Amino acid sequence: MLSRKILIARSAVFAVALVLTLIGKDYASHVFNFNIAGSVKVYHLLWVFVMAEMILVLIPKLDHFIGCGKLYGKNYTPKEHGKADLIEDTKTFDKRAINAMMIWAAIVAAIGIFRVEPYWVIMIAILFYFLDQLFVNVWCPFQQLIIRNRCCATCRIYNWGFAIIVSPLIYIKSFWTYSLVAMGAIILLQWEILHYRFPERFSEVSNDTLLCKNCNDRCRKILQM
Repeated sequence: MLSRKILIARSAVFAVALVLTLIGKDYASHVFNFNIAGSVKVYHLLWVFVMAEMILVLIPKLDHFIGCGKLYGKNYTPKEHGKADLIEDTKTFDKRAINAMMIWAAIVAAIGIFRVEPYWVIMIAILFYFLDQLFVNVWCPFQQLIIRNRCCATCRIYNWGFAIIVSPLIYIKSFWTYSLVAMGAIILLQWEILHYRFPERFSEVSNDTLLCKNCNDRCRKILQM
């Protein structure tokens, strides 16, 4: 499964960053800033990998996961439903999404309030990068404790992932960090705008594609509601 391969890749990035940090922060900084060829440094490659992942999310033909691709019309299979049921379902998950956003905002704000130094800000972003796929493949606290959605396919905040990952980088003034934050914001805005315009695509009440019988994603865990 592609999600497993992504988890392995992100785990490797996190493991290397952690080992380098344990060896010594100065040594780790030297490695991240090491010139590979000419003016191309190691952190430039990391930027390319993350940016490429984000760009792929914005291309419908290359978005193979129902969880993050349900915003596109190609993944919408109309299901007979009551309008009131869809409205109620949308309101319920919108409220839970707001709770998740408040937690996210509090964490990012704390990074600024406590003036976390740039190196540790990057390490936090790398940690988020790893946890994002760990949640998808192993166990997700957002699913179980906050959003309480049935599975990843029905997750209200699935495409918030990249915005959450790169948001700590807002405290580091650089083209490389700001460009990642901007792309994360674009993905988040696309998700929320299409959710506002086409709520029926995001709900299992109205989208038959999101039902278990029609889902082709690997089933990790179903939340019994």
